[in-house]
Amino acid sequence: MYPEGKINIVRDNSLDIKAVVDSDKSAQLIVNKFYFPGWHVFVDGKDKPLDYSFSIDGIFRTEVSAGKHTINVVYKKTRIMWLADLISISSFGILLYCLWAVIRNKKLLRHGHTTRSQ
Repeated sequence: MYPEGKINIVRDNSLDIKAVVDSDKSAQLIVNKFYFPGWHVFVDGKDKPLDYSFSIDGIFRTEVSAGKHTINVVYKKTRIMWLADLISISSFGILLYCLWAVIRNKKLLRHGHTTRSQ
């Protein structure tokens, strides 16, 4: 027999789910999203451990105790993802600077200016 309960989904998009769960017994909350580091499930504001090893499809679950709870499932970038973004943005900035320097030097040479001091 399955636990009796209700779930009211308030918001559901690709990176965020908010719901209110009311159950008379503890139950497994299964999230039908592909697990990737960065997913968190907060039950009444407390981060809950996730289990993704039970499914070959990559979905994840967590335990929710009996009672009424606010559930937030959110995806947050990990530190390594933030570092990768920073490296990418910095590299793009350096590339733009190098392109600007090459174009500037070509214009100076075309107009007879030299870049060396005499």
